[in-house]
Amino acid sequence: MDGFRRLGAMQLSAPLQAVTSDPFPASYSDRVRKIGVVNTRNRLITQAVSRLLDGPQALRRAIIERLIVEGYRFDQVMRDDEALEDFIRKAVIGVWHASCSCRMGADDDPMAVTDPQGRVRGVHGLRVVDASVFPVVPRANTNFPVLMVAEKIADAILDG
Repeated sequence: MDGFRRLGAMQLSAPLQAVTSDPFPASYSDRVRKIGVVNTRNRLITQAVSRLLDGPQALRRAIIERLIVEGYRFDQVMRDDEALEDFIRKAVIGVWHASCSCRMGADDDPMAVTDPQGRVRGVHGLRVVDASVFPVVPRANTNFPVLMVAEKIADAILDG
């Protein structure tokens, strides 16, 4: 609970508020598992919703509150110990290796969030140095690939 609240406080800090909006507690729920199945229907749904999320702020908030949030809102878990404990007990899992959420790729790759040195496109001074930069989910344990990515990006940082 302490760790969640510390990260939540970081989310509420001025630097992150300047580049993000509408935080919400997320989990790998049954709804997420279903929409994560690779098929044409889910591709069309996620494409449509992602476009709408880039629309007006009021529409974004409504979509998050009605379609994405399952249970507690961010402000609830940040101030209510019982809500946070309940959320954590329902949401925490231990076997999922999150990866590929900040895909690394070439300048002409529209899905790439970072360049080959881990620099986040459009955000000065921010790099991603973990399994998030993988363009596809590895077929093995993520430990060694993450170490190699970290070594490569550390060298790029040191080289300037």
